[in-house]
Amino acid sequence: MITKAAPRRGEVPASYAAEQALIGCVLLDEWQVWGELEEAPIEADDFIAPEHQAIWRAFRYMQDKGQPISWVTTSVALSTMGVIDAVDSWLGEPATEVYLASLEASTWSAAGCGYLARIIKSFSDQRSAPVAARMVINL
Repeated sequence: MITKAAPRRGEVPASYAAEQALIGCVLLDEWQVWGELEEAPIEADDFIAPEHQAIWRAFRYMQDKGQPISWVTTSVALSTMGVIDAVDSWLGEPATEVYLASLEASTWSAAGCGYLARIIKSFSDQRSAPVAARMVINL
């Protein structure tokens, strides 16, 4: 179980950095990531950033088709899926290709990607929990 401080009032529980790191892990070593995620499956809707949701859908699309995953093939898949312009607009500058290449370049290893997936899933579960279950007592 992942432990963390409760989010402050009005704060949406999420970790943009964990999302970026997991995407970087897939770009670096997709086979290790898919192996680790068998135990902790994660879906696009578990991500909070819309650009990360689209990228994750592209990863799953390529995985289903047996295509290798790289920043280039992901950009092509996003284009094929008709969402590359939306992702570009969400990211602003840099463009999608530059963003994906930077995530891959900043990732040293895909080891521990299951931990990142559990963080993302935990925050996703918190966001989808009923409001009463998320209330924080402020003293």
